[in-house]
Amino acid sequence: MAPLVALLVIVAAEGGARVIESRINPQPHTWGHRDTDVKVSQMQALHHAGGTDVVFLGSSAMNVAVDPATFIATSDQVSSAYNAALSSGSPILMERWAKEVVFPLLNPKVVVIGLTSLAFNDNGHTQEDAYDRYLESPGRATYLGEASLADRIESGAHSWSALLRVRAELRQPYTLIDKLVEGDQSDQVLSDLGHDTRRMFTEYAVPARFESDQRNLVLTDYVLGGRQTAALRRLIDLATERDMEVYLVAMPVVEADYIPLHPNGTLDHDQYLAAFDGLAEDDLVLTLNARELLGDVEMFADPIHVNGQGADRFAQWLAGSLT
Repeated sequence: MAPLVALLVIVAAEGGARVIESRINPQPHTWGHRDTDVKVSQMQALHHAGGTDVVFLGSSAMNVAVDPATFIATSDQVSSAYNAALSSGSPILMERWAKEVVFPLLNPKVVVIGLTSLAFNDNGHTQEDAYDRYLESPGRATYLGEASLADRIESGAHSWSALLRVRAELRQPYTLIDKLVEGDQSDQVLSDLGHDTRRMFTEYAVPARFESDQRNLVLTDYVLGGRQTAALRRLIDLATERDMEVYLVAMPVVEADYIPLHPNGTLDHDQYLAAFDGLAEDDLVLTLNARELLGDVEMFADPIHVNGQGADRFAQWLAGSLT
């Protein structure tokens, strides 16, 4: 009886997954996130074209802030650039991502790393989940030639099981609900150069869910000075050892609304700023402070993500600053 019940549960779950899949039309995401799959494919194409001059790394704050096309059009020295930032891209994720994929494929001359306080939190649940999904993804294992028998079996199962194909969405129930209600536009989210355009036309707001996620998942139990900081230093070393010029950017945020989301408010944010200033003392990096660049909330979609107007201004400022 028990095996029959288990089978019925599996069949029901698979049926439900197929209904969800028909509504949201998910793209393949063997790298743990569909945007990562797209970016790998885009970077492989750029690799065959000779790589890029400039690469941008960081979290979603950087992902939405830099349109490489605007950056290239504004700069009189750069002819190619790519935005390789990832959602929840903490330093431990960026270090692996850059070492294993971005640097070998694009071989940039300049690396620009955008930072907010979330990058330094050693206890961020969202950051840890993104890192684990990347590290354990079958796409990464296959790419590095490390795919085990289990990875190959999973890859085959992924082709016939909707439950496996939508599991990334099931891990983010709030986002999934939005997609089911509004439809999924994810296949139109990234530009050809990796820019996340989700928030281009979004007016500023501080949604309750955003506030809850920041307090309970991203900035929770804020602790600085451990493995995230160490990973950032290794990432800098990795780039400089390859003769890449490294810029660190203190990203613009709406501090009046963002700082109070930290467990200890200003104290936590000041620790982040002190850590950033400490990195600025390193002769191997150049630092840029964009904290006050976008003083108007009309430039933002929420306290840490710019909208299209903010992205245009930020990319233009960054092009001028690097020049």
